[in-house]
Amino acid sequence: MKVLKFKGKYKSWIISGRKRSTIRMETSLNPGDLVYLEAGEERIGEAIIREVRELSLGEIDDDLAREDGFQSVDDLIDELISIYGDEIFNRRLKLIRFDLIGRD
Repeated sequence: MKVLKFKGKYKSWIISGRKRSTIRMETSLNPGDLVYLEAGEERIGEAIIREVRELSLGEIDDDLAREDGFQSVDDLIDELISIYGDEIFNRRLKLIRFDLIGRD
């Protein structure tokens, strides 16, 4: 089974349902995929991938930022820059929506 990995600091966000999506530069995930979720090096559960779609940085709004667990677009973009650097400004990004279906 595929694994969707997160930084350890997002564990509580995922478990509580605060974080229901993630934005990545690349992904091999597809809607319907069943995946293990890991936060840090810890497996925290399983999820089903609900949606995968491309978007630009300009398409990210406050609703999408909150779905990703952040208070605002600026907070989310700051986090993306800390992970990927300035490359996010020149590329299409991948939005991955998921539903937590089981906890380890």
